[in-house]
Amino acid sequence: TCDFNKYDNLIGLGYSNGIIQIYDLRKSDIEVITLNGHNLCVKKIIFSPFDSKTLISVSYDMNVNYWNISYSIPIHIFIYCNN
Repeated sequence: TCDFNKYDNLIGLGYSNGIIQIYDLRKSDIEVITLNGHNLCVKKIIFSPFDSKTLISVSYDMNVNYWNISYSIPIHIFIYCNN
């Protein structure tokens, strides 16, 4: 999956190994950030339309991660719990 950050000319790519990589489109083929926070395939990522540093990711591990890409760690992890 992928999404485009309209503020910073970044593209985010989510992979089947759970990793998200952010690339700067002005510097082709240069990885800017790697986000490790999922255990399974990343199903969807989306940059915030209001904040250039916010990213949400959803994975088959049933977690939703709220990221500030400046820190490269999830700010909050919403964990699915079936009780």
